[in-house]
Amino acid sequence: MRKFLAFFLLFIPLVLTAIGILELSSINKFYATRQIIWVSAGLFIAVANYFIPSRFYNSLAPLFYILAVLLLMVVLALPSNGPKRWMHLGAFYFQPSELAKLAYIFFIARWIAKHPRLNERRVTLLFIFTFIPFSLVLIEPDLATSGSFFFLFTLITFLAGADLKILNFIIFSPVAAIFSFKSWIFLVFLIATLVYLRLVRMSVPYTFIFVIYIIFVGLFSPYIWFKVLKPYQRARIVAFLEPEKYKTGPAWQILQGEIALGSGGLKGKGLHKGTQKGLSFLPAAHTDFIFSSIGEEMGFITTSFILIALFLFSFLIFQIGYQDRDIFRRVVAIGVAGYFLYHTVLNIATNLGMFPVSGIPLPFLTYGGSHILVEFFMIGIVLRILREQGVKELNLSTQGAF
Repeated sequence: MRKFLAFFLLFIPLVLTAIGILELSSINKFYATRQIIWVSAGLFIAVANYFIPSRFYNSLAPLFYILAVLLLMVVLALPSNGPKRWMHLGAFYFQPSELAKLAYIFFIARWIAKHPRLNERRVTLLFIFTFIPFSLVLIEPDLATSGSFFFLFTLITFLAGADLKILNFIIFSPVAAIFSFKSWIFLVFLIATLVYLRLVRMSVPYTFIFVIYIIFVGLFSPYIWFKVLKPYQRARIVAFLEPEKYKTGPAWQILQGEIALGSGGLKGKGLHKGTQKGLSFLPAAHTDFIFSSIGEEMGFITTSFILIALFLFSFLIFQIGYQDRDIFRRVVAIGVAGYFLYHTVLNIATNLGMFPVSGIPLPFLTYGGSHILVEFFMIGIVLRILREQGVKELNLSTQGAF
């Protein structure tokens, strides 16, 4: 079974990478050439990681976290006329937020390994450690990427047994953000929240912390909308809600992505024959909308394969972590699975017009070096975890993650 899992952990990324490079060559051979360089470097990193014990990353997790936070601060200090997301390294650009996701997974895995019983105090501290990279990435601004930290925090702490206390943060946060634009509605929501917390018998310290958090979200959300989010980000959200109204403006990308996907049919138009991409109707065909570009030229069969392959890939990694007796390795694997799941869902949802344009890369397919290097780094880590488990068979059950 371990050989079977190892085979698919390598087969799926390589096939998806090949599909991505084929499509990039159809868009622009320059992109394909650069992507091959990044993938080659990524494969080297994956092989190297396979021979590095997981305890190495366990011991250095705090250092990686601090380094990632410092890099996020540095990139904000660099001069830029637009979003501050990249560092210029010679002929290449590096995105520290991708490295920060990996460092955060290591850090949260070490934290839970040392504190497996997640009481309120420990969850609160972990929430603070999550908020630091979240806020720095949000300032860049990169809303979708910043959200990945809270997604990982929620997924991992919930599976670690944080229960309703964590679910409250998931459910109430977006509602508080929406209601915050009308003060009287937000006040009613706040009172209802207090009543709910008493009915479910939450402790006084938790109630106090949660209410303060909800108030903070309520006060901070309008500030984020008007001061932090750039006009183009607000336009993307408004366009997502009313695409037909803004079809010649902010909603152009979403509508063209849907057209490209639908026009490909079952088998696609063939490489170099996509009219949406070829006539430049589809912006960002090599990045945000590569899924739509593939759909137009390779068709529904290929896009369905991509979707199934990515979900299967995430599921297999999740199961590897689910069965591991070592808490650090378990959390790392679940965090990696969460990383791929988050990226897959948001990117494809954007291409289907179900989510505002987010800038989240589609694993192994989107053009770019930062995410490719991190993704292959993760593959090496998961293969190492599989090697260290020391079992002949994995019972793929779904009981008791922690």
